[in-house]
Amino acid sequence: MAKVTKKQLLKETVKHIDIKKIDGKKIIDAYRGMSFSSRDTARAADIFNMNLADRNASVWLTLAGSTSAGGCMQVYADMVRLNMIDVIVATGASIVDMD
Repeated sequence: MAKVTKKQLLKETVKHIDIKKIDGKKIIDAYRGMSFSSRDTARAADIFNMNLADRNASVWLTLAGSTSAGGCMQVYADMVRLNMIDVIVATGASIVDMD
């Protein structure tokens, strides 16, 4: 069996999404009719919107694992830059960027 090189493994770049360029509402609305985590995600969006309507609410972003290296880094940076979150709670894996 041929050995896979680091260059071969890293040939596909992880793409980050720009949350300012997509309309997530249609996706979230579609999730309402799906099962398990999809419904939970739609409910979380509802709770988030209720939280946004409450002028005294704090918004917490909780991260587990290295989701930033998995393509979410730009989303997190935009959320901070756009003052969408007040607090970030993360495991150590979220802090370390992978190569």
